[in-house]
Amino acid sequence: MSLTRTIRKILVASVNQGHRFIFGCEMGHHMRDFLWHLSWSIIGILISSLLVFAVNLLVGSKLGPQEYGNYNLVATIANTFIIMMFLGTDTTLVKFVSKSDNRDEQNSFLSNTLLIYLLLAFVITVLVCIFHSGIAHIFKSDSKLVFLSLFLALIVGLRAQLDNF
Repeated sequence: MSLTRTIRKILVASVNQGHRFIFGCEMGHHMRDFLWHLSWSIIGILISSLLVFAVNLLVGSKLGPQEYGNYNLVATIANTFIIMMFLGTDTTLVKFVSKSDNRDEQNSFLSNTLLIYLLLAFVITVLVCIFHSGIAHIFKSDSKLVFLSLFLALIVGLRAQLDNF
C-alpha cells in the first residue's frame, strides 16, 4: 500500500471517528462531499500562505529594512482602503446569494454589490486624491506610497469582487 493511501485511510478514519463523536452518527454522502471540497480549500489556503511567507522572506532579504518597511506600509494602507471600499458588502453578498434560489435575484445581488463597490472605490479614490498629503503625514511617508496603496487596493478589491461572480 502506498504512503498516500495509508495517510488518506488514517485521515478518513479520524474524520469519521470525529464525526461520530460530535454528531453521534455515521457520516453521510453529502458530508463526505462537503469535506472533500473543504479539503481542497484548506490545501489552497496552505499553499497560498506558504507562497506569501516565501515571498515576504525573499522581499525582506532583498529590500532591506527601510524598503521592506515601505512595502509593508503600502500593503497596510491598501488593506485599510479595501476595508472602506467593501464595508462588509462581500460578506453580505454571500449570505443573500446563498439564501436565494432565484437566479434573477442572485444576479441582482451581484450587480448591486458591484455597483456599491465601484461607488465606494470612486469615493475613496477622490478622497485620497484630495487628502493624500494628510494621509502621507499620518503614516510619516511619501504621497507616492499613498497613491501606490490606492492603486493596489483598487486592483485587489476588483479581483475580490470578481471572485464573487
